[in-house]
Amino acid sequence: WISAGTLAERCRYVQAALMTVTDTNKNDGMNTSANGNLTDPVALLKKKLPAGSWTNAGSVADYFLSLFFPSEGTGNLAQYHQLAVDFLNTADTGIGSVPFSSLSHTSTAYDTRVRAMVAMLLTQQRFQEQ
Repeated sequence: WISAGTLAERCRYVQAALMTVTDTNKNDGMNTSANGNLTDPVALLKKKLPAGSWTNAGSVADYFLSLFFPSEGTGNLAQYHQLAVDFLNTADTGIGSVPFSSLSHTSTAYDTRVRAMVAMLLTQQRFQEQ
């Protein structure tokens, strides 16, 4: 990292990249009439994982961790795995829990939770150090 400002900008970039195209706060600068960024972690999950794993918090966490840290063993990523699973099982309000397995994989809540978990993993110190 060059400075705290650079780190903050990297975090803002990740959050903006993972916003939905229809999010009114999204402005990726691709054009002025619509947002051009089509980052869609849920679509990626659905192409790469079997349908039975789509609402399994552990499987979803493992999949993204394998993408972000391809040469790391599971033991080295246990802390991040647990953090991701806990995040996926936390209610959107941040208070209490709503099991990830209870969400419909076609719901907005599911999409929001997966996007936010991916953003959370990408803003962790370990990822920034790569």
